[in-house]
Amino acid sequence: MSLSVLVVDDSDVIRRMIVKTMRLAELATDAVYEAANGREALDVMGANWIDVVLADLNMPVMDGLEMIQTMRRSPEFADIPVIVVSTEGAESRIDELERLGIAAYLRKPFTPEQIRDTLRCLPVAPRAVRAADDVQEVVCDVLERFTLMFAEPVGGACPAPTGELLLARTGLRGALMGIVSVAAPVDLATEMAGNALGMDESDEDIMLRAADVLGEVVNMVGGHLASAFDCHEHTAVSPPIVTRFLSGDWAAMEALSSVVRLDVEGRPVLASFTMRADR
Repeated sequence: MSLSVLVVDDSDVIRRMIVKTMRLAELATDAVYEAANGREALDVMGANWIDVVLADLNMPVMDGLEMIQTMRRSPEFADIPVIVVSTEGAESRIDELERLGIAAYLRKPFTPEQIRDTLRCLPVAPRAVRAADDVQEVVCDVLERFTLMFAEPVGGACPAPTGELLLARTGLRGALMGIVSVAAPVDLATEMAGNALGMDESDEDIMLRAADVLGEVVNMVGGHLASAFDCHEHTAVSPPIVTRFLSGDWAAMEALSSVVRLDVEGRPVLASFTMRADR
């Protein structure tokens, strides 16, 4: 679904330009973090779920190459894709980066289309697609518990939502590495909150409660998926992150290969489980 992106560059101007370029490319981003050097970037990765890193090479404190080398030695960060965005043009340096397994190399200056196409072409582990049926079954089960309704797969008859939406996502780390996301229209999340908590829609904090309930749905889905795999190592389920966004991003998310579409009482829900690595 939408991406959590970390932009690493010692120039505040370049960081703002990259963020603006991603917006111009109309990419669905859940969160965009920034860091001024590799050391700061590693701290951000340790505190937040990051789907992809866009990094410069020449930076103080810790440069991009050292950051990537550190990431590749870390079980926690080794599978995070890194896109190098730099003026560096030496073939020997690019060869070294490719040996470290970078996802792509973009030369400054770049266009919104280059950023868009590079991010959209990031590889998704085949297991993510195979897990779609498991996600569908678990999401339906959890949604039914919270909404007292039944969710089932649909093939396009359900109209796309209008207005505001809620997106909840949680990360899985350990023996099972991936991210679970559920996107729902605000009115559905509000109804879920009312049914689960016995609240009326007139309550002033219904939106906060709706976000809490949708986040709990996603956390339960993550927990179910983690327990369903034969894992001998511990898998940690991170606290869910819930964000609001507009329905204009719905079509882009729905088109992703790892997304399952569900129908809850005539209203659509998108769910996905994207594996980081087939471990």
